Amino acid sequence: MSASFAALLYVIAGALFIMALRGLSSPESARQGNRLGMVGMALAIFTTLAVAVPSSGLAWLLIIAGIAIGGSIGGVQALEWATRHPDLVAATVAIAVSGCLGTQGIALHGEVGRRAIMADPDWRGGDYLRQGTFPARGLAVARMAAMVTYGSREGMAARFGRRPATRPALLPDFGGTLDVENFLHHHGQALARRFDANSYLYLTKAMDHYDIGRDGGEASWLAKVTSPLLLLGVRTDWLFPPEEIRDLASLAARLGVPATYAELDSPHGHDAFLKDWPQLDLIIRPFIERTLFTP
Repeated sequence: MSASFAALLYVIAGALFIMALRGLSSPESARQGNRLGMVGMALAIFTTLAVAVPSSGLAWLLIIAGIAIGGSIGGVQALEWATRHPDLVAATVAIAVSGCLGTQGIALHGEVGRRAIMADPDWRGGDYLRQGTFPARGLAVARMAAMVTYGSREGMAARFGRRPATRPALLPDFGGTLDVENFLHHHGQALARRFDANSYLYLTKAMDHYDIGRDGGEASWLAKVTSPLLLLGVRTDWLFPPEEIRDLASLAARLGVPATYAELDSPHGHDAFLKDWPQLDLIIRPFIERTLFTP
């Protein structure tokens, strides 16, 4: 994060998603003896609405911070605050996210990954903790599929091309390993070491289900936004295409919302919001300055 952007964030409020990583309500937390830990698939399916509604403590931090900023599923939360809790935010910045995930995103990022986990014999119907197993292979494949959606054709071609692998192979060789294949193998196994499988199922399902226009339509909810709204797309984003984000900003502007669209010119696809900090700073810092310091 650039120093200039970070200096403007007077209060940084962080909150764990329900079921995230090895958080208090994740299945993994049961291994630590946490009473809040969910074992197996006991938690009902939820939408991102359930994880975005703030607790009283977080609401207080939001009032202090004033500006809701998030990328990807964090951007979903930012949009949720702007439309469902407009009185809690002074401005909103949603990066690399539109009003809902598209059909192909649900298919490849969501369902393919979930079925890879559930097809792993060690998943045990979600009861792997009590049975002493873990679906590491399935979770690794899910991550491999997701990594493709986070990149772009342009970026991956430039980074990997069709070159042979340059790092030691992690999986058995099958006719030679290309650099892009080895990249996916490493990321898959890395996530399997640090992320809970059932948490992955719940979080991707929540992302699939989220729809800013639920219970009334996009226009109805966008019209409730009362503060400046900055929507950022990425030129090469496959998961949340920039034209969808641009359309959302245009609709908000037509409804009288002080909405602005900006676009990162990046080859990094969806992951640009994690990589292109200089570009983000050039866009977000002036927006924050106008919001905080303009009378």
